[in-house]
Amino acid sequence: MPITVSDRSLTVSHDGLRVVLHRRFFELLSRLPEPAHSRILRGVFDKKYDHPDPWGVTSGSPNGAYQRRKFRTTLDCIPIGDYRRVLDAGCGEGAFTRLLPEAFSGAEVVGIDIAADAVERAAAVAPRQAVQYLTTNFLDDSLPGMFDLVFCNEVLYYLGGSGQRRAAERLISTLTPGGILVLVHPWPEARRLHQPFDVDPALTRIRE
Repeated sequence: MPITVSDRSLTVSHDGLRVVLHRRFFELLSRLPEPAHSRILRGVFDKKYDHPDPWGVTSGSPNGAYQRRKFRTTLDCIPIGDYRRVLDAGCGEGAFTRLLPEAFSGAEVVGIDIAADAVERAAAVAPRQAVQYLTTNFLDDSLPGMFDLVFCNEVLYYLGGSGQRRAAERLISTLTPGGILVLVHPWPEARRLHQPFDVDPALTRIRE
């Protein structure tokens, strides 16, 4: 029973104009032909991760508190089930990914991200965890098999309209029969970002 999930409690009001311009940049970037789009997108995020924790997840800032609350809210949304393989698509430095082995005991967990430095740091922080981290552009690169549970956490607005449609195709294709897809983006923007998933007949929304 595939699903998409957004949570209205994740509404966030960061610096409004800055966020709008940020999103607009990535929307324009998505209109570039391949492989230029993928190359520039990878370069942007490689630059973003020049320094650790660029999103402030581990800091005492308001964004750090928001991120940690978002992680808890997301895990609380997941129905009880036997999840043997779990994917975190756009894992960054693995702050959320590291919660998954405990939340889904016995599951094989895979985290993928386009930024090589982020993936390297994720693997270095918790080397004993049963998590595999891969540098992967999930729009174009081969994906590491099929999954019972797939997370896509605040990634879609970096892909633009065409990229969001491509993401829907790729992520849905990784789901095992009855698998669950969890999309996490602030409300009300989630309504637009999740639209390519909402119209796919393979998915049934069970929670928002």
